[in-house]
Amino acid sequence: MRRILSAVFIGTATVLLAPVVACADIVPVAKTAHPPGCNCPECRGAAASPAGWNSRTFDGGGTGGKPPPPPPGTGDSGAAIAVFLDYTNFQTRLNQMTTAAGVTNLSAAEVATIQSGIMSKVGTIYNGVTISFTQTLPTGNHETVTFGNTATAGTFGQAQEIDFRNLNPNDVANVYTGNFGFAVSSTVPRDQMISQLTTALAGTAAHELGHDLGLQHGDSYGDPGITPANYSNTAGIQNTHIMATGSTGITNAQRETDRTFSKLELAKLEFGQGLTSAAHTALTETTSAHSTTATAQAVTLQSLPLSGTNGAVVLAAIAASGEKDYYQFTATAGMLFTANIISDVLTGRYAKSVDTIITLYGPNGTTVLATNDDTQYDGNSFNGSTNTIQTSDSFILNATLPSDGTYYLLVQAYGGDIGSYELFLDEYNPNQASVPEPPMFVLTAAGLAACVVVVRRGRGRPGVPTPA
Repeated sequence: MRRILSAVFIGTATVLLAPVVACADIVPVAKTAHPPGCNCPECRGAAASPAGWNSRTFDGGGTGGKPPPPPPGTGDSGAAIAVFLDYTNFQTRLNQMTTAAGVTNLSAAEVATIQSGIMSKVGTIYNGVTISFTQTLPTGNHETVTFGNTATAGTFGQAQEIDFRNLNPNDVANVYTGNFGFAVSSTVPRDQMISQLTTALAGTAAHELGHDLGLQHGDSYGDPGITPANYSNTAGIQNTHIMATGSTGITNAQRETDRTFSKLELAKLEFGQGLTSAAHTALTETTSAHSTTATAQAVTLQSLPLSGTNGAVVLAAIAASGEKDYYQFTATAGMLFTANIISDVLTGRYAKSVDTIITLYGPNGTTVLATNDDTQYDGNSFNGSTNTIQTSDSFILNATLPSDGTYYLLVQAYGGDIGSYELFLDEYNPNQASVPEPPMFVLTAAGLAACVVVVRRGRGRPGVPTPA
């Protein structure tokens, strides 16, 4: 039997969330690109996906030395990443949808308006990330978002993988246009209908592309307004962000409303290879033992200009049963601290993933400030003991650091497990002055067939997580 523990410590009060008991002999569901068991619109319809999507096959691992991590990489590509918006069969799907809704089919001019609107909106959403959106098939490496494929009703989109640090430059994501009938109605003015449909399609395109660049649904909770004090009632803040989905409680009406990246979503994008012009390199775990606070590996958090946070990524592994990995970092009082293990959701990157537990200690090395086993959430409740387990990756979100000093984070495996993991760390000062929005992206169009949005943001502010 497995006891699932999640606890947070607020001031001098300890909030121990009652453990949930799960049977160890239940046959586990195969790991998927999206969290196992998730029934949200983005995650249904796997049967309609290309072969190999959403599969997570991990071979058993040995107990020898630390497995070598992939190259750390940097965020400096020297050129914008191309994202191909593929509208093959787009008008066919639109016509099927409008016919089913009893609405007059969209004209060629209206379809062109939707396409240019999607281009504009995804450009705005990814403003600051070195991405160029185009409707002309690029010749080299490129991400692709398709709008003409089909899937089971209720499935709005699907991504090929969760590619944290953006190591695969050729992922594909689907937006299932024919399933957006909720945005089509004869009871609202036609221009309003077109606007709402455009917003919904663009939001899902940005969402699915976000997965292929390394983001997860749970990252939508990474807003400074969500802390342990309101984990039990987030008031829907997460659903204002791009990676929100059915399991986070987003409604169809919210899909028709413009959304933005959360600070956590932006910070993770900044470690994505080629996603920002500034280099943010992942660190590798020390080869020396760091199994105590005295030997903890020091990690320096880098300034992330797009998100306005400081962050780091460490590529590491639990190589032997019972191993403990300690990390240390310095911080000031009042900072909101986040630690997230990324392992379970990676698709075939390592020989074996690892089921982790993480614990944050105060400067004395013994006071537990927060601990977490699995990422759990449902709607407006985050990391509660009765929430659905979305992934076995551990997640401490926005824990307030009580004083200046050196803090310690312990990573260990559940039940003697072994395997590789990537540790994402981030801190944010909620009292800092807000950073002004950067200038708008540049849109160039030589006819619809050759429309390109080049998105770049000044380096004055941290932004979209770039996988290292």
